[in-house]
Amino acid sequence: MYTVNDLISLGIQVKQVRGEEVLAICPFHDDHTPSLSLNLRKGVFCCFACNESGKFSKLGLSRDEFVTFDSFRDLLSGIDKSETPILKQLFSLPREFRKFDGNPQNPFYQYLMGRGITDDTIRHFKIGYCDYGFYRGRIIVPFPVGFVARSIYNGIIGKNHKRYLFPLGLPISTFFFNYSPSTNMPILVEGVFDALRVYSLGFTSVISPFSCKVSEEQIKLLCKYSSSVIYIFFDGDEAGCAGAQMAEEKLRSIFKIVKIVKISDGCDPGNLRNKNEIKELLRNATVSSNKSKDYENLQNLISL
Repeated sequence: MYTVNDLISLGIQVKQVRGEEVLAICPFHDDHTPSLSLNLRKGVFCCFACNESGKFSKLGLSRDEFVTFDSFRDLLSGIDKSETPILKQLFSLPREFRKFDGNPQNPFYQYLMGRGITDDTIRHFKIGYCDYGFYRGRIIVPFPVGFVARSIYNGIIGKNHKRYLFPLGLPISTFFFNYSPSTNMPILVEGVFDALRVYSLGFTSVISPFSCKVSEEQIKLLCKYSSSVIYIFFDGDEAGCAGAQMAEEKLRSIFKIVKIVKISDGCDPGNLRNKNEIKELLRNATVSSNKSKDYENLQNLISL
């Protein structure tokens, strides 16, 4: 049986709960009154205003299969894909997903331009958007499996409107955005849109753990495919500084050199104006090494 918290986790605005029956704001149309009826036990819904209906999987909820780190990692690395087709089904792109068509007046395109994300980056990551349906008003950034849906309406719709949505059950703590075994000297930033901005400025080795915390599963990936140097480039706020310190403690045992990039309080990598600004911050990063500071290849390893 599903719970009310399952629905709230997706950003559904629950208005009334009576046992198994829930009444909520419908995400499939511009709903001003609670029109969406949901049954927690049966896992089905129906909107009596727009007639949209179906199983909870249509909302991004599914319990068809328990997703393990090993099965998800194998799928990402191209191993035994035929044995885990359910993962593709669970985390496939929304049916309302649309690609950009070159229209400069598209508000989703204008949002990306305002964030400094280039056309080349949009094409490389196959970024799109949804202008109707459950993910209405959101930029969609696909992953090899799954996606993140980022609202372009910050603070406009209401406090219950979540900025980021992932398909429920997607194990984002088990992988990095834009990471592969060939990634050399990774630059670790907090969020996906920070990574997209830094990538747009020419730093293609940027990766994101989706937050200011690096999980044990993500550490396992770095242990398996690690280079000599990593940069931790988190936000300049209190959470970012604390996260950078914890990440440094975990990563020092893996990388020969861990470099902490300092950025002004209230700023983040996605706010930086140009490539030279990032280069300067990387050059001035604080070195943390599990070897002596006169490590013979230090200058070669950290050269930009």
